[in-house]
Amino acid sequence: MKDGVLNLIEQHIKSKPTIEFIIAGHSSVFNDGKVREYVPKELIKDTVKRLKSYLLYKSPSIVNGGCVIHRKILNKYRYPEKFRSNEDIPVFAQCLASSQCSVLPFSIVLIHKHANSLRNQYNIVNKDALELVHEVFKRIPPECNIFENKYYAKRSISLFRAAFLAGDLESAKVFYKLAIKSQWSLIFNLIYTKKAISLWLKNLGS
Repeated sequence: MKDGVLNLIEQHIKSKPTIEFIIAGHSSVFNDGKVREYVPKELIKDTVKRLKSYLLYKSPSIVNGGCVIHRKILNKYRYPEKFRSNEDIPVFAQCLASSQCSVLPFSIVLIHKHANSLRNQYNIVNKDALELVHEVFKRIPPECNIFENKYYAKRSISLFRAAFLAGDLESAKVFYKLAIKSQWSLIFNLIYTKKAISLWLKNLGS
């Protein structure tokens, strides 16, 4: 955490005593020394649109260490421990849906990116990855179900890419089919479609 941040958070809480979830910015530090800063903008007021923006477009970008969650929320709703990766997504979605939220429009934490992180390990990310979708949507209001299929497709196509890069071609096919079944318009994404076609051609040639 950056110097002086705790004082800034304290001031923010005192100015907004009813706030339960504070989203601040964060800075990603890469191996080559480059730094990319993510600073949150004003939150969308409509809850459904806000959740859709977060789940489908990663806006706002929220990370552990770059947000503040009121104790009473975590006393009632815990992180789902059965997931090894992305277990923060259901919690953040739930906070955005049912808590009073605010933003701190500056970076408060440095996130050092490295190849060995859990998010980059396919065998861990792959495990129970699509079950995470159900965990998210059982925690948020029913009216948000209108974009559950799109989020399922987003997760599936992400897993397709991860499986493809990891050389797990059979799983890649399964994830691609699940993505298209949930959102058929993904077939028009040329990047993913070219990869899918190459998978089937390899299968024909073997």
